[in-house]
Amino acid sequence: MWDSETESVGGRDYGNGVLSTSKPGVVIAGFEQRGQSWYVATDIPSDLLVQIRDVSFHLHKYPILSRSGKMNRVIYESREPEPNKLSLDDLPGGPESFDLAAKFCYGIAVDLTATNISGLRCAAEYLEMTEDLEEGKPDLQNRSLPKLCRFILVARLNRRPEKL
Repeated sequence: MWDSETESVGGRDYGNGVLSTSKPGVVIAGFEQRGQSWYVATDIPSDLLVQIRDVSFHLHKYPILSRSGKMNRVIYESREPEPNKLSLDDLPGGPESFDLAAKFCYGIAVDLTATNISGLRCAAEYLEMTEDLEEGKPDLQNRSLPKLCRFILVARLNRRPEKL
């Protein structure tokens, strides 16, 4: 398990699973599922709706757009009447991988496992989650790659025990 670092913008600290402002009572406790929709557990209303297949994510623009070049570009170049709604049905890894990527954007700890790492890495690539957007901030592509390589190495070694 790993955490993303804390970052500060506009008097708010994003990171380590907590969104805080100078005003008390603004805390992100994670994500809540209601039916086929996911909501960030906070008292700040969402301003971004992301639809992936039959699952909806009600999020906040800043944490997502500051980490995803693709979503940033799509929102700001959109000519749609409601640019705060995105459909990403072709996202690799589907809603499960997007859930993990969104948690990373909010600074919520993400448990990388052999079953979720490849989908998450592909989703990060698709969403253009690179450190180029904000210099010095952690990015999902580079953070997940070493762990993915270790999982692949272990899988290969487990298939060829005679090579040990």
